[in-house]
Amino acid sequence: MAYKTLQPERLYERIVAQIETQIFSAQLKLGDQLSPERDLAEQFGVSRTAIREAIKTLRQKGLVAVEHGRGTFISNRTPQAMRHSLGLMMKIGPVYRSRSKFSSRARGGDAKSIYSHFD
Repeated sequence: MAYKTLQPERLYERIVAQIETQIFSAQLKLGDQLSPERDLAEQFGVSRTAIREAIKTLRQKGLVAVEHGRGTFISNRTPQAMRHSLGLMMKIGPVYRSRSKFSSRARGGDAKSIYSHFD
């Protein structure tokens, strides 16, 4: 049997994915400022180089704007960013549909228990 060669996921791609999830789930909103590079590096447990590469990628996707001397901010959702978000939403959509389906059948404190597993 032949296997496909796996491509390792780079650290900055994992950082980008986490920040994108926060943006598209509205945990980070338009105009919110990201923590400074040093703080992000500490929070993610990576080098500042990985953080810089992640910010560069997010900037190319139109999700953040870098204002030198001020910081990095969540920016307008450009058409390019919206196309990208559609792909992300298609990945997480089934999870939310399941959440809705099961919680509508729940009784009493069951719904809180169900929601706690998805949040």
